[in-house]
Amino acid sequence: MKSLSLRTLVPFSVKEVELRHLDPEAVFRWVMANERLSVSELLPAQNGQRLIRFRLKHWLRPLVSYMRVHFDPSNLFRVKQDKGIFKHFEYCVSCHKEGDQTLILDEIQFELTARWFFYRKRVKKVEKVLERIIKDKNEMIRQELELMKRYPSHKPLKILLFGSHGFIGHALDLMLSSFGHRIFRAVRSKTQLTANNTVLFNDESGEADRDNFENFDAFINLAGANIAEKRWTESRKSLLYQSRVQYTQKLSKLILSLERPPKTLISTSAVGFYGPVVEMADEGTPKGEGFLSDLSHDWEKAATLVGHRNCRLVILRFGVVLGQGGGMLDVFQKLAHLWLLGPVGDGLQKNAWVSHRDVLGAIYHFLISSAHHGTFNLVANDHPTQKKIAELVMQSIHGNNRWFNPLPVPRWWVELLFGKQMAKELFFASQVVSNKKLIHSGYRLFYPFIQNLITPL
Repeated sequence: MKSLSLRTLVPFSVKEVELRHLDPEAVFRWVMANERLSVSELLPAQNGQRLIRFRLKHWLRPLVSYMRVHFDPSNLFRVKQDKGIFKHFEYCVSCHKEGDQTLILDEIQFELTARWFFYRKRVKKVEKVLERIIKDKNEMIRQELELMKRYPSHKPLKILLFGSHGFIGHALDLMLSSFGHRIFRAVRSKTQLTANNTVLFNDESGEADRDNFENFDAFINLAGANIAEKRWTESRKSLLYQSRVQYTQKLSKLILSLERPPKTLISTSAVGFYGPVVEMADEGTPKGEGFLSDLSHDWEKAATLVGHRNCRLVILRFGVVLGQGGGMLDVFQKLAHLWLLGPVGDGLQKNAWVSHRDVLGAIYHFLISSAHHGTFNLVANDHPTQKKIAELVMQSIHGNNRWFNPLPVPRWWVELLFGKQMAKELFFASQVVSNKKLIHSGYRLFYPFIQNLITPL
């Protein structure tokens, strides 16, 4: 039997840390933040416990394990395997006061099957994965408690999310709910209204019950088809325009028609507003050229219609969002596992990026800090090259002792696969974008530099 014990100090009270662990949705949020784990089945919590089927990602095949998670105030948080890849697995968490801080003690006992098959090497590999999972879990707890302390909310807010099923929207939904706010989700189909706290907003047919949109504290608009998911054909461009610009136009018109409109609208845009090549752009920099610039400009213009009502408008221009569970980093990690992640072209194009966790944190910052309005660049402090990001991801997967460096991807190959316009504006865009206005608003980044986010194995 192998024992693993990790001690983590966090500057919060024991009660605060315990409540983070006892949240029934906490496990799902922690799994979303880790590249090695996914949840393929999540049964509702019953009698202080729930059964979860985890999939541990492996280069050869996914490893599945059924774990029973117990939320017990007397024993805090316990996980025990019912069946799966381990011969035995048990995980317990306890919290203890240590000076002005709280010590989180994570203890795991496990035993692998097939002891004859490279057993020691497999145990060491599992230990590293478990240590990373626990580290990520405790980091998320620290970040969420820091947000709650920075931005105390004296009453639960009533919030309506548009685009709640996306990479950002789903995580934001879970986080805001765990903070005690009342979250509602806009859905496009009547069949989806069976879920709790859902309201119908069909931007294509115009179907919406206006009474259900009255008297919200905030609307958060994250809707939009994935920019990088498919080649930019004319039909794809039309879909991207419809899912962002036309959707936001109809949302703004809905807000104008309400008797009691939301106090705040947080809407999104992208640093693509500045064009594919730009040096030190800030919020006062005029729009650039290209499809993404035109799309972002019209997207923002559609949101400004709410200025005719007493509704505070915040527009966030996202950099490239990097985080676990989706987006570019997820693609990079898959390529790295296959030893295919090399420079794209010469790899010297600079990235205006932001961590997934800072997107959630910044949205909460502007949600609670009601004095701020206008447009803000949501980007980190540095602008690493694509080559640098690829190297860091390779180190995070394979460590520093690599026997092979992936070959560069030729520009002509990217242009052939995605088309010249998409290649130019996405894969070979080089942008340096200022975040001074964001920092001056009072937001402190969790991941100001790329090395803070992507760490070596």
